[in-house]
Amino acid sequence: MRCCWCFLLLSLLCPVALAAEAPAKPRIHWVQLDFPPYYIKSSQEGRDESVALLLEGYVPDYEFRRLNVPASRLMKSLDDANGTNVCVVSLYRTPEREQRLLFSKHPATFGLPIELITRTELVESLAPQKIGDRYQLAQIVQKNPTRVGITASRSFGSSLDELLQDSRLTRLAGETALGSLSGMVSRGRLDYTLGYPDELVYIARNQGLHNLVSLPLAETASFSLGYVGCNATDDNQAMLAALDKQWATIYQDVNYLALLQRWLQTDAKLRVQRVFEEYRHDRQIPPAKAPTTP
Repeated sequence: MRCCWCFLLLSLLCPVALAAEAPAKPRIHWVQLDFPPYYIKSSQEGRDESVALLLEGYVPDYEFRRLNVPASRLMKSLDDANGTNVCVVSLYRTPEREQRLLFSKHPATFGLPIELITRTELVESLAPQKIGDRYQLAQIVQKNPTRVGITASRSFGSSLDELLQDSRLTRLAGETALGSLSGMVSRGRLDYTLGYPDELVYIARNQGLHNLVSLPLAETASFSLGYVGCNATDDNQAMLAALDKQWATIYQDVNYLALLQRWLQTDAKLRVQRVFEEYRHDRQIPPAKAPTTP
């Protein structure tokens, strides 16, 4: 009888002992910014945070946490991580950054660049500044500098920043600056501001602004690619290697493209889809599978 009790006790304890001996998963920290609609504190329905959650499912051998960082300290959070595994789900890949950071092989996000935000009633009057389907910001600023408003201290990229040096431009500071500028454009106090198409949709929904549109600029690229970017640690390198084996499957996930398009108007959704499909085609990545009908 005593042997039976010993056997029963061992059988109950062994799973506990085995579980205790299981190695902990490497912990990766996603940078979480205060930057709607890419990160939205109130709902967690931001584009980038939703893509990050989707990616986590493809690398289950890692544990992911969130690291709240002000947008102004994004790069510093990577450079000063001191051995902590820190990653950003959507980061521009540049030669300078590649010297000190690790990047995924393929983009995690496909998006649109900074665009001109204006009232729908003004679009027709911009025909002289239009080349193909894009609008020349240089001419718009030169012609109407006092009717243009921008977010102070925000960089729009070197090509646009150079055009925005005119002291007659209206400049607003703070986290809600673009929302305030968009409201001023909607009410006719200004005619133009700059922002991402996703930002306009988010602001318009929250403020009930129904007369605004975003227009592509001649001075910017037609699209932007965001890669998973991490500080250089062994865990991050291994995680990115595991993720790089999954991109063909991720791109076929029917939820993936929908997340990229969540905060876009119909025409912008089609532009992002076209960029996404061209990227897959050029690299011979199979197209996304259509959802099955029940």
